[in-house]
Amino acid sequence: MKKTTLFLALALPAISSPAGAADQVDPGVFFQSQNDGLAAIVTEIDALDELVEIVSRLPGERSEYVVNYARLKTDIRLIKNGVLEAIEQPRSAPRSYPPVNGDYLE
Repeated sequence: MKKTTLFLALALPAISSPAGAADQVDPGVFFQSQNDGLAAIVTEIDALDELVEIVSRLPGERSEYVVNYARLKTDIRLIKNGVLEAIEQPRSAPRSYPPVNGDYLE
């Protein structure tokens, strides 16, 4: 439950449309190509990374868990690198990537 809350707290500001809206929108309205869309994703990832950096510097509250921001930032970097690689070197065959950790509580 707490992992979900943390994820939502970090991800919801970046989500600007209601659930299922992506199925109803013509992607050509926003982007001319997949690379344009991927570039927008990289911009959002950069904003998320900056938000995590800011939050990591806030004074901690007494709680039963501690967030491992270094692990979270590592996963954000892995995801960003995968998207950048897709932009720079499109491949016809899928490539294997290291898994993200996904566990940010200590």
